[in-house]
Amino acid sequence: MKYDFIDNFSQSRLLELCPKLPSTNVPICGNKALILDYGLYKYDLSEISQKMKSETVSDIVIRISLPKEAHSKEKMKEIFHSIYYHTFKLKKENTFLKLHIIEGKNFSWITNALPVNLVIEPTNACNLNCIGCREVYGTDKQGFMKFEDFKRVLLQFKDIDNLTLFCRGDPLLHPDINEFINFAKEAGCKTVNTSTNFNIENDSLIKKIAASKLDSLVVGLDGASSETYPSFRKGGNFKLVVSNIVKLKKLNPNCKLIIQFMPNKFNEHEIHKIKALSKKLGADFLRFRILNSFNNDFLPKNPLYRWEQLCKDPSEIDALISKKRKFVCTEALNSLHILWNGDIYPCCTLMGNYNPISSYNRDLFPKKFPYNIFTSSAEEIWMDEDYFNLRQSFLKDSPVKLCSLCNLESKRKPPGHTIRLN
Repeated sequence: MKYDFIDNFSQSRLLELCPKLPSTNVPICGNKALILDYGLYKYDLSEISQKMKSETVSDIVIRISLPKEAHSKEKMKEIFHSIYYHTFKLKKENTFLKLHIIEGKNFSWITNALPVNLVIEPTNACNLNCIGCREVYGTDKQGFMKFEDFKRVLLQFKDIDNLTLFCRGDPLLHPDINEFINFAKEAGCKTVNTSTNFNIENDSLIKKIAASKLDSLVVGLDGASSETYPSFRKGGNFKLVVSNIVKLKKLNPNCKLIIQFMPNKFNEHEIHKIKALSKKLGADFLRFRILNSFNNDFLPKNPLYRWEQLCKDPSEIDALISKKRKFVCTEALNSLHILWNGDIYPCCTLMGNYNPISSYNRDLFPKKFPYNIFTSSAEEIWMDEDYFNLRQSFLKDSPVKLCSLCNLESKRKPPGHTIRLN
């Protein structure tokens, strides 16, 4: 299967719609959409937009490379009205991106031939035994991605908007985490983020993180006191985490810090207290994350803080996942999750053998999963026919069953979500 959409939209049709575009360097074309990534600011946007208004939405899609100051997001919406678009920072002249189109029942998605968002797991090793993670990840072999493997993987991707150096475990346990961060920024990743429980007694590492090129750090603080915190974060030290946050902010006051709080039955009474504490510690944001637990024993009593009323009896899960849900999963459409051993999954929900409802997990997506980026190239995996069809299924209201349980569904807004503090 080929996705370089070159021939089905004729050059004459292109020039008819956009007469001021040069006849050479014709952009990549598709059978239902025309893709331009040519520094469109050189041409008459008003004339092109008038041409577009006389066509169907699926007939032409302009992919814009505008300098930030040229047009506001509102202006672009006005010009391209109901057409899907995806903006990028200004690229070099005559640089074309490989793109492909995923056609769906309710949506068409224009996306890069390689994802623009990456989640790379430096390690799945952890120094705590948190309740949620113990249930979910407890059976997987632990390991560390080699720095040389990380570099080879990352250099296969272009135009990475966001790199998250975290999936499972605690990335700060990786001896080369600082090198991972700095290499990613040098390789051109626009934003690099990671997450930690911050239960480390290593001032040298904190200094390195503070001096690194990291764009933001998420610290899991599932409790606002020494009494509640270790109830969920088994083996954790509340005072140590707070102390490390203070040290980090003192070394680098501009470090973007996100405190993440997961409401559960042990800490739900501290919702307001954690907000005050986060502000006091100088956090920029407070994020409330809904607990991904398939065991009601640990869910908060207040249903507002629950992800789903998930059942202990697996037979009842069928009723839950049979509910009709229409959503577009951007996780699967423009991102990859790469584990320390090179295994690739579309997202954390569909990942690995750890899932308590893995009986739903194994037979409902391509048998090639997990793909492995150490044995196949990123492009081979991303453009594989089975993987392409999996992504397309999200646009046809027929994603794999497990996705119906996901708390990242775009139409579902967990209470609290993320609050700006400073």
